Amino acid sequence: MVIAALAFAVAGAPTQDVIEAGKPAPQFAGKLTTGKQFDLSAAAKEKPVLVYFISTTCPVTSEATKFYDRISKAYAKDGVTVVGVVNDGREGYDAWQKTHKASFGSLLDPDYKVIAAFGVYASPTTILVAPGGKVEKVWIGYGQKELKAANEGIAKLLGKPAVTVDFAGAPMDTALG
Repeated sequence: MVIAALAFAVAGAPTQDVIEAGKPAPQFAGKLTTGKQFDLSAAAKEKPVLVYFISTTCPVTSEATKFYDRISKAYAKDGVTVVGVVNDGREGYDAWQKTHKASFGSLLDPDYKVIAAFGVYASPTTILVAPGGKVEKVWIGYGQKELKAANEGIAKLLGKPAVTVDFAGAPMDTALG
């Protein structure tokens, strides 16, 4: 089932399309919610990075977060970074994090600068950035297919078999908020 509401809509329809695979990922840097500094160009220099766009008010993103957290934990030992980009400030994020307890760090983006740079207009959107900084794949929404593809995409970029990650409970069809 696809939910039609667009959680990231900022004044109507998106002004651009979401970034395409093969394009250089827009660079961003800043202090994450974990307190660590993050720089996409440094993180993606030699390892893949999974950028997970979070709307703190989106029920679909709320459901998806635990699965992206599992991917984050599964590939942490391989040096893969999963980073959230949150459409809210500290107070909104903290309220959201109390429920979701995501282990990965997130960049707060209440002014939608990073969100706009990637052309993200719906939540959840997940973007796999290949080593070297080019966009490998974009998923708008999430479900079994998207989660498995993200897992396999990370493994392929690492040159190893995919790690077993439990996606039980994720929707069979793509869900979008």
